[in-house]
Amino acid sequence: MTTEGFVLTQQVRQGQQGLEYHFWLSTDRGALLYRVAQQEAVFFVLRSDRQQINELLQSLQGWRLQPVELRDPHGQPVDALYFSRLDSLYRAREQLERFGVTLLEDDIRPSERYLMERFICGGIKLDQPFPDSPRGFATLQQAKAAPCHYLPRLSVLSIDIETSMRGDELFCIGLYGIAVDGSIEQRVLMKGSGIDDALIHYCPTERALLQALVEWVARFDPDLIIGWNVIDFDFRFLHRKAEQLLTPLKLGRDGTALQFRDTEGRPRVAAAGRLVVDGIDCLKGATYQFESYALESVAQQLLGQGKAIDHVEQRGEEIARLYREDPQALASYNLQDCVLVWRIFEHAKLLPYLLERTALTGLMLDRIGGSAAAFDNLYLPRLHRAGWVAPPYASGEGGLSSPGGYVMESRPGFYRDVLVLDFKSLYPSLIRTFLVDPLGMFVGLEEDQNSTVDGFNGARFDRQQHILPGLLATLWQARDRAKAESNEALSRAIKIIMNSFYGVLGSNQCRFFDHRLSGSITLRGHQVLMESRDYIEAQSNEQMIYTVIYGDTDSLFVWLQPQQGAQSQSGCRSPAPGRSLVDVAPAPKTTEKPSVDLSCIATTGQQLAESLNHWWQQRLVDEFNIPSFLEIEFETHYQRFLMPTLRGSDRGSKKRYAGLKRTS
Repeated sequence: MTTEGFVLTQQVRQGQQGLEYHFWLSTDRGALLYRVAQQEAVFFVLRSDRQQINELLQSLQGWRLQPVELRDPHGQPVDALYFSRLDSLYRAREQLERFGVTLLEDDIRPSERYLMERFICGGIKLDQPFPDSPRGFATLQQAKAAPCHYLPRLSVLSIDIETSMRGDELFCIGLYGIAVDGSIEQRVLMKGSGIDDALIHYCPTERALLQALVEWVARFDPDLIIGWNVIDFDFRFLHRKAEQLLTPLKLGRDGTALQFRDTEGRPRVAAAGRLVVDGIDCLKGATYQFESYALESVAQQLLGQGKAIDHVEQRGEEIARLYREDPQALASYNLQDCVLVWRIFEHAKLLPYLLERTALTGLMLDRIGGSAAAFDNLYLPRLHRAGWVAPPYASGEGGLSSPGGYVMESRPGFYRDVLVLDFKSLYPSLIRTFLVDPLGMFVGLEEDQNSTVDGFNGARFDRQQHILPGLLATLWQARDRAKAESNEALSRAIKIIMNSFYGVLGSNQCRFFDHRLSGSITLRGHQVLMESRDYIEAQSNEQMIYTVIYGDTDSLFVWLQPQQGAQSQSGCRSPAPGRSLVDVAPAPKTTEKPSVDLSCIATTGQQLAESLNHWWQQRLVDEFNIPSFLEIEFETHYQRFLMPTLRGSDRGSKKRYAGLKRTS
């Protein structure tokens, strides 16, 4: 018998015989605490520093130094430095850094490494059955863990608080809970005196209000708590109020208090066995964009519904008035905010997105962003099995900034029949095609050019030893399956992860940062776009002129212009490059014949894309002896297309255009 679950939270504690990891899981039978005792934290050091390390750490207890069959990026052998005590880990790290000892992978949390090295990404299988637990919560200890694919059904609590305008008084707490079976429980905890009803529970003091919150959460037992700015406002306020009133917020599943801390300027909340996720951060992480992220604005745009209050722009004064004069109306307003947040999560499919992202990368559900950490989770265990460890944090070559995507100078004007050809996932396909990879570069720089694929900024990549191209191939196939199955959440999660790999390699927040890696992606993208433009324009023939009037990162805009006399003209004049839009003729009437037969345009777009793909395939085999994973697609046909000029100039704009798209 085994137990399958999904990791919600993790924690490291000091045990009597080593470190102890606590993993809270969501399972089909409810919450489960998985405890692993007698563990050691580990990071790596150069073997050449062994004598100095022994001297520097001789006064510490609970550590050991052991040779391992691993090398650093320069090929130097390394040792593993193990710790059975957290205090020794922290002191050793500080002492070694002070004396300039090179530390490798010393920033990885022990519990995260435990999951990472076992390739556990959310889903976890334990080799013991789910335990009987007549009282309290269920616990499994010392079971062996392995990865599995398991997506849970989570109970969710949407929470919102209302306070005085000065932010010193807590009026009420709205609670909207959605159980695993879909049933709903809702309540508003209100400070004041009154008779409880189906909606409001009155609490005489703020202390009683906080205690009622703890009791309600314990009874409903949510896996996930959501809200709008819920960490930086709601829980920051509740945590501060609890400290003032000496009333700990015991919101953890094991009865422990909620922890609130600012990590590098970013507030975080931790409660054993429960996740807290902010709706604003989650939308941004899922690449949704809004001019305003105010709840009223987002709810109106996504749901067509807003707050339950008449004067949203003066809601501070209105909330205070309702608290004094109409508690029922305030409770309805408070609860409506909770409902709106949940409906936004539902509408945008944020919860399935978060679950799929964790299943792909191992990032905890509440870890919004975290592209570098996701990269580590996927890359490091594979790097270790290849016999290497990662370099010191962000120690790669800098100095030369890697340019962004290539944006061509545009040809301003008003055009008929513009086709958009788009490279499918250009940066991931460049990584796969040209074998751009940290390990590949470690090895490739030590080999001759016959065994490598040249990159940019002096990079060379080994043809056999690499990790990232294979990872991307797996993700690519998974995304194609997700699209075929109409799994929007999984498809979105994979797309964001794949596209983040370039950003990670180009960021000094990543341990693999190196301009040779990022430059080998962006500069190759520049080359591919420019040479694709040249190829397309060279395909002009006696019937049609193909002119690329604009290009941006992974897209080319191709104007189809019939040769004089090849086909009837419509009378629409397209300006020469640099001509002012003032001189451009107005759009032709719809009764005029189009300049190109609409029935053949889609065929033309498809043929251009297929021809260009074939050309790249043949060229890369001839020049590099590598297969091409570049894939350009015919995306859009604009029957009318406007490329404006820059204000006060006759130069074409960039990233600003308008077009009438043909949809059938």
